[in-house]
Amino acid sequence: KALSSATTAKHMRHIKMLNEVPSLKELTPNQINIVAGALREVSYEDGDEIIKQGDIGDVFYIISSGNVDVNVNGDVVAKLVAGQFFGERALLTAEKRNASCIADGDNVVCLSLEKRHFESLLGDLKGVLEEISKKREDENRDGDNNEDTKSEKTKEVLHTIKKKEKREPVKNLSWAKDISEFEVTKKVGSGTFLFLC
Repeated sequence: KALSSATTAKHMRHIKMLNEVPSLKELTPNQINIVAGALREVSYEDGDEIIKQGDIGDVFYIISSGNVDVNVNGDVVAKLVAGQFFGERALLTAEKRNASCIADGDNVVCLSLEKRHFESLLGDLKGVLEEISKKREDENRDGDNNEDTKSEKTKEVLHTIKKKEKREPVKNLSWAKDISEFEVTKKVGSGTFLFLC
């Protein structure tokens, strides 16, 4: 139970970190959940080179703990801390790294995700993002069409009601006085229900 609880908490932390990555913001919660399960923890010691400037990128990293220096042509241009990420473009393209990232201090732990693992789970990221965008556009288009249809139907219903109101006076309906006046036609469910009024 303790191991299960710790694993679940760790998985939730990974999901939260992935939700902060702009390149992954279009992914669905289910896709993020799948990717979180594929993350691998890697530990580094002070001075270890995590990625090297000029190398072809194929791994994306999120800093779980510790600090990482971003080094361009021998100069430190930024310091990254836990929760920040680097190398996300490796999931999109196979371009060369434009900076080196070096572990600053001991106990630097990064969550890594290889492009091949990502693609085996979800497919090519560009394709995934394009597909999601297309689906959303289709949903929005269908939603607009549905709104037109709904408004037409609403007009028809209102027109019918107005006609009936002209012909028939509105009946005064009263509430049932006792439960015995009700007839059970179908059981909807059983258990505990919360009704908000």
